[in-house]
Amino acid sequence: MASKRRVDLLVKDGRETDYRFPAADYGAFLGEIVRRHPDKIAAVHLDIEAEARRELTYAQLFDRARRIAALLRARGLNDGDRFCIGMGNRLETLELYLAAQLGRLVAVPFDLEKDPIERKLYKLKDSGARALFVADDYKERGRFEEEMAELTAALPHSAPFFSVTKGLLGESLEEALAATPAPKELPSAREDDPILVIYTSGTTGHPKGAVQTLKNVYANAAGIVQWQQMTPDDRFFMVLPIHHINSSVFSMTVISQGARVVLCTRYSGSRFWPLASREGATISSIVATIMQDLLGQAERVQAEQIDLTRFKRILIGSAPVPPATAKRFIETFGIPLIQGYGLTEVNLRVAGVPVDLNAADYLRAIEENSAGVELAWSNVSVWDDAGKELPEGALGELVIRGPVVMKGYLNQPDTTEDAIKEGWFRSGDLGCWKNIGGRKHFFIQGRKKELIIKGGVNISPLAIEDALLADFPALQAAYAIGVPDGRYGEEICAVLVFPESASEAERAEKAAHIAARVKQGHLRNLGKYESPAYFVALKDAELPKTSTGKVKRADLRDRIKDHPELLGR
Repeated sequence: MASKRRVDLLVKDGRETDYRFPAADYGAFLGEIVRRHPDKIAAVHLDIEAEARRELTYAQLFDRARRIAALLRARGLNDGDRFCIGMGNRLETLELYLAAQLGRLVAVPFDLEKDPIERKLYKLKDSGARALFVADDYKERGRFEEEMAELTAALPHSAPFFSVTKGLLGESLEEALAATPAPKELPSAREDDPILVIYTSGTTGHPKGAVQTLKNVYANAAGIVQWQQMTPDDRFFMVLPIHHINSSVFSMTVISQGARVVLCTRYSGSRFWPLASREGATISSIVATIMQDLLGQAERVQAEQIDLTRFKRILIGSAPVPPATAKRFIETFGIPLIQGYGLTEVNLRVAGVPVDLNAADYLRAIEENSAGVELAWSNVSVWDDAGKELPEGALGELVIRGPVVMKGYLNQPDTTEDAIKEGWFRSGDLGCWKNIGGRKHFFIQGRKKELIIKGGVNISPLAIEDALLADFPALQAAYAIGVPDGRYGEEICAVLVFPESASEAERAEKAAHIAARVKQGHLRNLGKYESPAYFVALKDAELPKTSTGKVKRADLRDRIKDHPELLGR
């Protein structure tokens, strides 16, 4: 069958090639890094709330991760068994990821704060987890106790339940580790062994668990290292949730280079620049909403003379990036923004804007919102609905193949078959490609399901949002959503987001001004048919978001379709 063609097939420069993990197993790989850098700082944790700092050397990180692996195997877990992680951005989460690889086990994180208990239970049961690690990172103490009771009841009989926070539910991880000697030998993950299951956001129905092998993760890591020209001297300032594909794979990439992970409990707009400067950050990864938020700190950076000179670049992705805001960010802070593209199913990044572009091509890439060129260990293409490759500029679905593509969806063979056709993973993202500087750059136009279909015409929300942000700098963000319409089926509504400092009266006045200007035809590069007819002003806090700060457009559409303040309706 065509769908059985190898999804890990990779063709570069007309030749088939493949990624090979550079050691017999992960234990040998990490052990060699530790041998070279035993006393080097591997990971730093910044506790935003407690204003505390903790660090681990490579030798300490290796020892603790091996002890955790030995502890789990002593408690009955065997090759390929899965365990769940329910905690925020902590050093223990990183240790658990490495323990899975060192003990030939599989880590399954879930979103501690935003996953409802039903989703946590689903992931625990669907994964067949045989152990659970948690931390009391909840804002509501009572909720923690109630949910832990339900989760532990769902674990298999006698399955270990560890807590990394003292005096709380579950067995103390630190006490258990203190009683666990460093193992002499451990069965460590090999190239084709699964090491990670990360569940998709599950905006429709149950989330799907993407199974990632050692080869999947480190092929992507190798592509990122080459793309970013990463060295052992880099310090990666990490603020996005580590249960997500972004920070989980970036953290493993950093460790694979003998560099330093600086892990913040959470993102803080007021502390991002001071902490990044203090830690000597050279690189970070953010999303568009954080980019917009950080611009509000520009005056403080200047007034306090916060030193950002060690930053080489800041990576951005996970959602469309407004070009006008990106240009303003680059001009304000003097730090290049480098956009990339990928999904959970392909282990984070399969395309990225090259860091060696000349000034003119980089500016064009920013202005046109390029997601970059395919990275070293992936093939990216654009197809029509019939599976035919499309020419330059034609809009279609982005498809990916190569060793970065997941092994499949856990317990869902039919869904895996549907997602992988002709040996390519169907992303569900719409885009096209253009030639910039002699290289094929990819451009994302949004999800197929997010298209606005007005009178049978497909309209990309991204083009509308870019136009609004370019023409109306008072906006912090803008989102174009389709709302029910008796004549066209769907009409375009612009959700306008202003800075938090603006009063309700100012928001209303500015929204009315924008609505009037757009209706007069003052939205550049868009015809009247593609321009919004309705306008709603919301606060940033009112936007439904994922844990990484990406706006859930389906939820936003449901929230505003019957909004009483729709202007012009």
